[in-house]
Amino acid sequence: MQNARFFQERGDCTQHGDGIGVAQITSPMENNMDPLRFLTLKEVADMLRKSSRSVQHMIERKELPAFKVSGQWRFRESELAKWLEGLNER
Repeated sequence: MQNARFFQERGDCTQHGDGIGVAQITSPMENNMDPLRFLTLKEVADMLRKSSRSVQHMIERKELPAFKVSGQWRFRESELAKWLEGLNER
């Protein structure tokens, strides 16, 4: 019952007519309005209509935001969108 009170105090609990509370637990990632979606090197190359090697050169020159996961390049979709918007502003 103590947990139900905690969720009610935080506003994370939906109270049903029968008195049963259902906790709505979300992770910190879910609270962020920016969903985490990652793209592969090939997906970004196709999107930019460039070769994979050209995209790798852009990464090496730090022109494109990317990071490695188990030795493979990944791109956060939201960061890529910001990068593309920045190109329009130039």
